[in-house]
Amino acid sequence: MSWMGKGFGNGAGCLLACLWMTTCLAQDGTYADPAAAAADPDFAIQGEYVADGRGVQVAALGDGKFHVVTFAGGLPGAGWDGTGRDEFEEDAAGVQALINDLKLKRIERSSPTLGAKPPKGAIVLFDGKNADLFKDAKLTEDGLLLAGTETVHPYADFRLHAEFRIPYKPMARGQGRGNSGFYLQSR
Repeated sequence: MSWMGKGFGNGAGCLLACLWMTTCLAQDGTYADPAAAAADPDFAIQGEYVADGRGVQVAALGDGKFHVVTFAGGLPGAGWDGTGRDEFEEDAAGVQALINDLKLKRIERSSPTLGAKPPKGAIVLFDGKNADLFKDAKLTEDGLLLAGTETVHPYADFRLHAEFRIPYKPMARGQGRGNSGFYLQSR
């Protein structure tokens, strides 16, 4: 799994900020809060790693198993040229051996637009408090916008800045691991 959960667009015209999930730990092993996910030892291993001329992404599959992707040249967006990619599954001891043997260093990347302020004249659709620009919007007690709404006014040309976090769901596969839930222009 590549770390697409930190993908962001630039904001102008419309700004949709901070859609966060509300549950910390569900019965099915879904963690929406990184502090709660830390209870799973696999969470501490999962992540991105780099060494000279190499990038490695490690995704937890549950029960001490991991999906590992190695990239020649560096991580996607940071040195990898689209060629030289290998994928395999490994257990925790094997991942630790790979980290040690390749002298990999764990890194945390974030978007330069994370937390960006709206530009002058922008329409802020949701700021974590006011959902008046959405039809039949429902908020959680802690101010999160729930799915299933649409904007009151139609928008044609716009730029969207959105921030969200996908949950940590090591036992899930494919889209079941997390989905941003954005549908634009009634699609």
